[in-house]
Amino acid sequence: LVSTIIIVSGLMLVVTSAGYRVLLVGCLMLGLTPLGFIEGPGIPVFLSELLLVALALGVFANCYKQLPGVPISGFLLVYFAFFIVQVVFAMFRSEVTLVDLVRDIRPIAFVGLLLLLVDVLRRASISRHVAEKYIAAVVVACVFADVVFYVAADFGLLSIGGISGEYYARTGLIRYADLMTISLFGLANYFMFASEKPAKAFFWLFLCGVIAVLSLNRIFAIGFLIGFSWWLGMTVGKRTNIPLVSYLAGSAPIVLLFVAGILFTRSQPEAGEVVSRVTELFDVSLLVAALKYRFVEPALVGGYELTPFTFFFGEGIGLKFYVPWFEYRGLNPWHFSVDSLFALSFFKYGSIGLLVLCYSIRKLIWNRPWDLSNAWIWLYLLVHSGINVPGFLLFMIILTVLRDGSWLLVWGRSEAAQLTPAAKSV
Repeated sequence: LVSTIIIVSGLMLVVTSAGYRVLLVGCLMLGLTPLGFIEGPGIPVFLSELLLVALALGVFANCYKQLPGVPISGFLLVYFAFFIVQVVFAMFRSEVTLVDLVRDIRPIAFVGLLLLLVDVLRRASISRHVAEKYIAAVVVACVFADVVFYVAADFGLLSIGGISGEYYARTGLIRYADLMTISLFGLANYFMFASEKPAKAFFWLFLCGVIAVLSLNRIFAIGFLIGFSWWLGMTVGKRTNIPLVSYLAGSAPIVLLFVAGILFTRSQPEAGEVVSRVTELFDVSLLVAALKYRFVEPALVGGYELTPFTFFFGEGIGLKFYVPWFEYRGLNPWHFSVDSLFALSFFKYGSIGLLVLCYSIRKLIWNRPWDLSNAWIWLYLLVHSGINVPGFLLFMIILTVLRDGSWLLVWGRSEAAQLTPAAKSV
């Protein structure tokens, strides 16, 4: 039902003045439903892909007269050239099937289209912009819906499927995560760091904490801790006007957690899965072993060999990873991806491909004055193959539209996008 509504909205976006509201409506529908959480949604394509196509059609339809005057960045040309060469090489390899090509090309094309939209939207201006309070209303509504679905699942009113269902069966704990979870956390995190008043920053920080608790996601927990340290330092700094006191206050939570984590790890030589997920973060040997088991071994078993050529260009499209834990889930252990964007990029596309994809993500995410504000995203990509995760792709769409200083998501009647005077003079 949501897929159909998104497709219809995309068509209306092209032929009417609906503007960019299709994204807001689509995200609301995704956030107010437990899609990606209830077992067996049965959707053959990613909803984030449908949203991106709808958004792209709307942008190009509204800006088609100005498109010839929009310069394409040199990096975008390098991006497509590199991966087109990868596709050409793959077509001459007999072991690479059409399915392999489609699976690897889809996320690459997704990121490429986002980069193209960034170039277009940065050269366009919209006369009416959405205010932060409307974004806050959307985030609060979606988080409230998450809490409702979490409680419903806890009382057995919803069936928990996928990895969350397996985790619930083993531990009795719910790890709630739908398609909007990372987008909600990301927006709350960004607006928190953008807030100059401690009270408003605390509002967004509170939402980050709620999402981290619901999802039991270690990366979100780290992001929340970084945000809390920043908020505490900012609050103390505004009250005391003493930089050293602000610095010490901001550093205290991280130092205390690190010390407590080490002590807790040493006191738990043998523990269950829940405790192990915590102790793993504070034991370097356990962390390295876990990363090797999850990312390196699947590639080596899959046939990866480190050579001068593969170091720079990778094994290419078609490389399959052997994921042993898929077997007890009844899945095919030979998979086209592995749970790390860094590992996936290096093994398939080499160090050059890794740099290209990382720089692409850097162009899509928002920059903040404090470097650590984006640290949680890179930690997320360390343990998730972001370009193959629908929720992360949806997050990238939202950031593409809600660019800093642009606010291209329109509230109310949308005006046709026009090139800015600066663009006309180029």
